[in-house]
Amino acid sequence: SLEIQLPGQVQNIRIQNNGGVPIFVAFEPTGGEIEVYPLLTQFTDLALVYPSVSQLFVRGLGGASTFDLIGDLRNNPL
Repeated sequence: SLEIQLPGQVQNIRIQNNGGVPIFVAFEPTGGEIEVYPLLTQFTDLALVYPSVSQLFVRGLGGASTFDLIGDLRNNPL
């Protein structure tokens, strides 16, 4: 997986897969993965499990893929 360190605590994450293969996203090294299908946007509400995240792990299924990630930086970083 590709590990991405975010610039701060991020919430209300939206991930759009722009490629031709599914991608899998996790928010901790041994955490469960969320599958994001090609050309779809997956809204991920992490409020019940994660108040916010500061890293994510992304891998493609059998090939490279591009994606967009949009999230809100938390006002209170604690």
